[in-house]
Amino acid sequence: MSNMNRKIVFLIIILFTVKLVDAQIISSFQMNSTSFCGQNSILSLLDISTGMITSRTWTVNGPGGFTSFSGSNTTENVILTQLGAYSVRLESCDALGTCHDTLRSVFVNSLPIAVITVDDTVACYGTEVNFSSESSVFNTPGVQFSWDNDFNTGIDVITPSFTFLANADIVVMLMIEDDNGCIDSAFQNLFIVQNEEATFTLGNQCVGIPFELTTPSTASNSALDSIYWIVDSTLFLNGETQTYTHPIEDSIAIILYVVNDYGCSDGMLRFIKIENIPVLSTNITDTVICEGEELLLFVEGAYVYDWSTGESQDSIRVSPVEKTDYTVYGTSQSAGCLSEEIEIEVAVIQKPIVTFDSRNFNPTVGTPSIIRIDYDPKFAINDSLYWLEHGTTNELLNNSGFENSFVANETVSFPVELVYHKDGFTCTTKDSVKFEIDDNCINDNVYIANTFTPNGDNLNDEFIISGYNVAEITDLVIFNRIGQEVFHEQNIEIKNGKMQNGWDGNDINNIRCNSGVYVYSYKIKCLNGADLEYSGNITLVR
Repeated sequence: MSNMNRKIVFLIIILFTVKLVDAQIISSFQMNSTSFCGQNSILSLLDISTGMITSRTWTVNGPGGFTSFSGSNTTENVILTQLGAYSVRLESCDALGTCHDTLRSVFVNSLPIAVITVDDTVACYGTEVNFSSESSVFNTPGVQFSWDNDFNTGIDVITPSFTFLANADIVVMLMIEDDNGCIDSAFQNLFIVQNEEATFTLGNQCVGIPFELTTPSTASNSALDSIYWIVDSTLFLNGETQTYTHPIEDSIAIILYVVNDYGCSDGMLRFIKIENIPVLSTNITDTVICEGEELLLFVEGAYVYDWSTGESQDSIRVSPVEKTDYTVYGTSQSAGCLSEEIEIEVAVIQKPIVTFDSRNFNPTVGTPSIIRIDYDPKFAINDSLYWLEHGTTNELLNNSGFENSFVANETVSFPVELVYHKDGFTCTTKDSVKFEIDDNCINDNVYIANTFTPNGDNLNDEFIISGYNVAEITDLVIFNRIGQEVFHEQNIEIKNGKMQNGWDGNDINNIRCNSGVYVYSYKIKCLNGADLEYSGNITLVR
């Protein structure tokens, strides 16, 4: 072989050798962890070997036995069923059978066990409850404790134990984590029992009278286990309702305790005063009144009073309209001891009904009026009636008796006082009568007869115009039936409601006029200053 050929072969060998060196296999893999917590943890493997790999074999060896994997898979999942150390080997090979392997270790740690120890899973409201993790199990020197004392609100305490003031039902969570990062949790329910509120009521605490001690206390979460009383520091009583009698006026203490089935309890202390029963008295001697009067009723001997009228003071004023019985009883200051009831009868002398009678309660100005009075019932013959001052320009003709008269010049009221007697008592009632004066200047208030008889018998001998509201007849003319003037006068005076010097039936020549119908026409000035005119017919009869 020539030197040239030898050089070519040598170069080929060198190149082949270099190629083999370039294709060298390096076995390597990744794991999801080298430390696991608890059995049946899953080991995830990923081949990251380099080189021309044509086959690979996974081998996991440990407490659970030997497991071998062959094939071209680049990933595998292995369940680690036992606690302890595992070895993981990956062997990678090329097409020429050249292989390379990698060996790594994995450890499966035992899980910690979180255990909650609590004083009691049922607690009385407001008590302190201790939660401890001292019974928890872990395998490493270090561990972290985390408490959530109302669950789902976040970690509250990171100590091995904590104390909770019981005020609501809760779920407590304990989470522990050891040095290997392994975690376990535990949960504990705490049931809160409401304390039973001690309260009681008492009957009236009166000397020598039994009164009841009663508690309305009821259990919120369980039945009441016991109820007991301590009365006056010496007497012990058991039960929901008890009866006690104290012999003298005194101040004593009463204590009540209530306990439920869970031992939750409450107590109540009250200081009470035992009081004597009040004795009422009254100094009322005269209980007869006139209708419309008031009478003062007065009693004494108690702290609070209860009248049949609903009033509560020691004295009341009454004004009944008929005979009435009033009752009252009294109570002591604080114990509510009741006195015997007192009854006071008040007799009423009924007021007579006063009636007025008059021919005209609406007279025209200047009209004389008569007022008569009556009343019923009449109690005694010495009953009296008085017309009182009335303060007007009208004057009564007398000031006593049952009949009176006056001349109406204006609207006026006359007060009346009736003094009446019954069973030795004198009563008085007052009333009044009112007259509305009619001062209208109208023809209805002027009075003229439709016939007059001038025959000299002094009865209806003249044609007269009357009216108490007439001040003056300023003009009066009378005509016969053919229109001749037979009478004419002006400024005729009015006295006592009547015109002076009326028509006597003679004409202006003083000759007697015949019987027949005549026409009159007048002009009048009224007392109120108004003027009035009117015409009418008058019949002259001979």
